[in-house]
Order: sequence, then structure tokens, then C-alpha cells
Amino acid sequence: MKAYPFIVLEGLSGVGKSTIARLLAQRLGGCSYITPPPSYRQNREAIDASMPLPARYLYYLSGLVAASAEIRALRRSGPVVCDRFALTTECFHRAAGLVIPFCHVTLQLERPTLQVLIAVPTEQRVTRLEERGLSFNDRWERADGLEDRMLGDYRRHGLVEISNASPDPADAAHAVLELLRRGRGDRTRACRREAR
Repeated sequence: MKAYPFIVLEGLSGVGKSTIARLLAQRLGGCSYITPPPSYRQNREAIDASMPLPARYLYYLSGLVAASAEIRALRRSGPVVCDRFALTTECFHRAAGLVIPFCHVTLQLERPTLQVLIAVPTEQRVTRLEERGLSFNDRWERADGLEDRMLGDYRRHGLVEISNASPDPADAAHAVLELLRRGRGDRTRACRREAR
């Protein structure tokens, strides 16, 4: 049986990925999905706040394996739009200083049909974050230039970048749908690239 599309929205916190994912799922008649998967979320804050970086990376890597299995099953009945996937795990931990062993390359994770980078101007993104309240990870990403390093790493993967600066997130959702229709988005093999 042919699988339905698997769309991944990557980007920094506060760019509107979750909202766009919900809009896309509604338009496509599919479901939105957020990583890490629900079964991992109850321990997430404690792990983020207390575990050393290598242990934290393994937690998120394990979450990707679980998410991938769930997404594979969901794709049998409809499209899946995912808020962050393997690329965020790689970019965040590398930006935080971990030498990534590229374990996820050999894990045979579900491969996105379309993978895009969602972006907004910094001032707008910071306002959104402050309005919703900052998580431990949000505060960490804002410290010591981590966000800038993450964004630079995202961009080095060659994803098509879509702006969500419009007051109406439906504009960004429409842009993603247009990329899907044209069969574009991930111009590189981001999840299969070799270590630098």
C-alpha cells in the first residue's frame, strides 16, 4: 500500500510550526504530529533540565524511533504533518556543543516527503515566545547564541525556507501546499548526509 505524504516543518521555537501543521493537516485531511511523541513528553522537562547533553541526545534519538513508527502507521490512513523531526535533534545538539555521531542515519527513520524550514523575523518570534511563556528549551535556545547556530545549521541543509511573518499563518500553509504540489522542499538528502 502506498503511504500518504509525510511533511516536516523544521525551525526555531516560536515561528508557528504547530499552528501551520494544524492548518495543513486540516486542509489535507490528515493529522498533525509533534515530536517527541506523547509517550515521551511526561519526562521531557526533567530530562532537558537535569541530564547531561549526551544522555539528552539519546533520549531525543529514542523519541525519534518511537515517533517514526507511529508516523509510519498513521501514513497508512492519511497525510502526516510533523512539527520538527530528525533535523532538529541534530541541529540543536550540535549547536549546544555535542559532536553528533549521526546515529539517526542508520536508524531507518521515516523519510519525509517534504521538509521545509519555517522562519520569522527575530523580533516577531521573540514576542510570540514571551506571549506563550518560555519552556526550559526555549530559554536554553535563547542563551549564548544557540539560536543563531541552530538557524545557520538548518540553512546549511538546503531546505526551502518559508516565511510565517504574515498575520495569517494560512499564507505559510498555502506556500507549503504549493511546494508539495510541485514536488519540492528538501533539495538535499538532509537525513542521509555524512558527518562534517
